[in-house]
Amino acid sequence: MASSPLRIGYVPEHFSAPLHFAQQHYGLEATLVPFPSGTGHMITALRGGEIDIGIGLTEGWIAGLGKEGVEGDGGYRLVGTYVDTPLCWAISTGSSRPEIASVSSLRSKRIGVSRIGSGSQIMGFVLADQQGWLGSAILRKAGVLAEGKGRQPGQMVVREAS
Repeated sequence: MASSPLRIGYVPEHFSAPLHFAQQHYGLEATLVPFPSGTGHMITALRGGEIDIGIGLTEGWIAGLGKEGVEGDGGYRLVGTYVDTPLCWAISTGSSRPEIASVSSLRSKRIGVSRIGSGSQIMGFVLADQQGWLGSAILRKAGVLAEGKGRQPGQMVVREAS
């Protein structure tokens, strides 16, 4: 009986190129499953048995283990790292926002993220924590973004740098 190929979930970013290279040039027998919506979606797929392993943002995997309502061990384990160097993140804003000229001018501003639970959302919290902006305030859920509200021209967006 032939075994089915390993199903590898990945975020289609530059750091995933070695997967395609290994498949094209070294005969990697695996089904590569892209998750353009990010690590959060990949976690759901892994828990649901749609993929066998996933390669994504470490912080996203850790955040997934800490989510409320997930029983037992969270449905997956972190077994290693794939990229040894840190990924660089860019903070960008529209050119019509001259009042936003530095990180400190972002305090109390809204940010846009690619997806709830994504690396860009996590890194927004990391930035706020590094700047001491979180304090002990109760953080409201990002439902406004999940519902598609809060979209304004020139709104600051935190995204992975490519």
